[in-house]
Amino acid sequence: MKTKRIFCWLVGGTAMVLLLFLAPFLKISVIWMVVFESILIGIAFLVVWAIKASSLPSD
Repeated sequence: MKTKRIFCWLVGGTAMVLLLFLAPFLKISVIWMVVFESILIGIAFLVVWAIKASSLPSD
């Protein structure tokens, strides 16, 4: 359970860092970057919630 959570944080963090580094090269405005990151955070929370919900009976 803990490894899945760490994995989700690693994937999300890596995506955000990549976004921050690639934003100037892709000519992304700050507003779109914030919107995209908030969408990523929302997806990450949904994934974590789904993992928690699916792993509850097995625990």
